[in-house]
Amino acid sequence: MAVGHLTNTGSNIYLNHLFRGQQKNTGTPYLAPFLTMPSKQGPGSEPTGATRIMMTAQDWQAPVGGSTTTIKNLVFPRSTGWNGNIVALGVFDSASGGSCLAYFIPDDGELIEVNDSLIVLAGGLLHRFDTGFMSLNLQNAILNDLYRSIPLPLFPSLSVAHYSSAPAPNVSPTIGGTEPTDSAYNRQPVAVNGTAFGAATAGKISTIIPFSFAAATAAQGLRTHWGLHDAPTAGNFQVGGVLVPPKTVDAGDPFTLTELTIGLDAA
Repeated sequence: MAVGHLTNTGSNIYLNHLFRGQQKNTGTPYLAPFLTMPSKQGPGSEPTGATRIMMTAQDWQAPVGGSTTTIKNLVFPRSTGWNGNIVALGVFDSASGGSCLAYFIPDDGELIEVNDSLIVLAGGLLHRFDTGFMSLNLQNAILNDLYRSIPLPLFPSLSVAHYSSAPAPNVSPTIGGTEPTDSAYNRQPVAVNGTAFGAATAGKISTIIPFSFAAATAAQGLRTHWGLHDAPTAGNFQVGGVLVPPKTVDAGDPFTLTELTIGLDAA
């Protein structure tokens, strides 16, 4: 089984969509064979004259728990020439050209000669996330967009919180950490229009403005984690991270979050 990874290009596109409001164009995914190894930095080289194949929602299992796998054979057309040893596969957003959003490296290569057809058997491709503090709902939504052409929604708004315990993103429904009960505490708004987050680069995106909370009227204890929710109160936890270093907030102390970074690291 080959395990999927997002390229930096793919990660950047999704991060800019989610946290800068730059609408990703949801289209049909295409699978391409590679003669050389891809990486997060970019795709491998495709055989001359090789054809990418279109994938549909019916080819992939509906994501569960931040993971999806192929449920049908993916069959490439018979080659009209000697293609060489296929060592990897890439997912593109176009039948030709376009951006390579993800890639797969199988355990073994496959030599494709004249009139051979490359077949990826059902269950042969798996894509799951290892993203730290990202909600399962958000993981599944990205996979649905990438492989099943189900558009990834835009957040109308986000709010940042800080916690004294770690969020629990890998349960459903996902929950944030423990927020202060101090009456002075409120989540702070995070604009999803490019003013709160800078442009994604190298598969990561960071805030470019600080988020200041009101001075505590009671001791809030050691703050260890942060998180983004889709509402100022209640709502759904979406993504978060660890505070480095953690900070103790006593009565009378203000608190500010700076340079929050989110990465999409598919494993």
